[in-house]
Amino acid sequence: MDIGLGLPISAPARLLDWATAAEARGFDSLALLDRLTFDNPEPLTALAVLAGATTRIRLQTEVLLGPLRETALLAKQVATLDRMSAGRFVLGIGVGGRDDDHVAAGTPIGQRGRLLDAQLTALREIWRASRTAGRRSDPAPPRPEGHRC
Repeated sequence: MDIGLGLPISAPARLLDWATAAEARGFDSLALLDRLTFDNPEPLTALAVLAGATTRIRLQTEVLLGPLRETALLAKQVATLDRMSAGRFVLGIGVGGRDDDHVAAGTPIGQRGRLLDAQLTALREIWRASRTAGRRSDPAPPRPEGHRC
């Protein structure tokens, strides 16, 4: 059985302490939630910092609000984080159910399911294209290490 730890968001400066302690105590994963209109650290940025401070523990989003993010940039951010963490990143992605987050991002909450469906297809296509790019000049972002997409 794997045991993960949802990190507290009230003290972002302490996340490094939590991450290193969780890894030392044998936890299997660390997770951060995603909200746009709440006082929490941005999860991809924070997990990148934690990736550099840990070596074994998996890092994941619980749950990244996909429709609030631009797809091509998200593909690059996720793939970069996965590569820089040696394949330890797990993308948990969902639609988000808070009106205030969608209003702030300018996305219609009533379209969030369709937006996520299209985004997941586009993410897979972007990562697939990065596998087939043969030359350095090809405009393809890095792909995730796990090749599970």
